[in-house]
Amino acid sequence: MSRYWRRADKMPSYTETFRNSIDYLLLRDGTLVVEVVSWSEMLNPSYWETPKESSRHPFDDETVQMFDFEPRYYLSRDGNVETNRDHGPKLLVHAKGVGLSKRLKELLGS
Repeated sequence: MSRYWRRADKMPSYTETFRNSIDYLLLRDGTLVVEVVSWSEMLNPSYWETPKESSRHPFDDETVQMFDFEPRYYLSRDGNVETNRDHGPKLLVHAKGVGLSKRLKELLGS
């Protein structure tokens, strides 16, 4: 499962876009981690991109519970911010952590 966040700053002579890609990973040793990759793009009228920076951290309670809710898509009125990184209000499972358990079963083919 992946989530993302994007913000575009539109200026008269250029547009700079900041991006985050958020991936939930199951490592070979069984560890669950969140990987966040961040970068910027500039269009002025040529295009360039900053080097991508990434960080990883272990799952916490908030991350586990995110799988228990439906994803929520958000787009600002001006279109400058777009994301699905936060969970929506609708609960999809009956107990805490069951959403993650279901995803892992799907992943492992059980």
